[in-house]
Amino acid sequence: MSALKELYHSELAKKQAARQSRCASFEEAKAKLGTLYRSIIEDREFYDALRAEVELLDDDLRIDPGRIMIVVTALENGEFGFEYEVKRADDYQSTRLPEVKTIEDVERAIARLLVEYKD
Repeated sequence: MSALKELYHSELAKKQAARQSRCASFEEAKAKLGTLYRSIIEDREFYDALRAEVELLDDDLRIDPGRIMIVVTALENGEFGFEYEVKRADDYQSTRLPEVKTIEDVERAIARLLVEYKD
């Protein structure tokens, strides 16, 4: 086998391994969002107390208690994107929280926002 061919196959294997790793991390993040979603909707007392619409759309968890919309997105690297919009008639303000990366960070941020914007 030529040196070029060996190098080519080596680089191809690295690329495939990196892609598989990213996909595994992404799928793990999506699974964590699914678990969080189920923990909210299956706890009827908690879900009723939130008085919020809660949806899981593939890689996005959306929580809409009325005054705000919280969107949590699973990212390829296994972390999470987190943003929320404050609903106003004249202007929607969207805020991204880049420090929210783990599912524990997500849960803390959701709890804080739900209390802060509770009617």
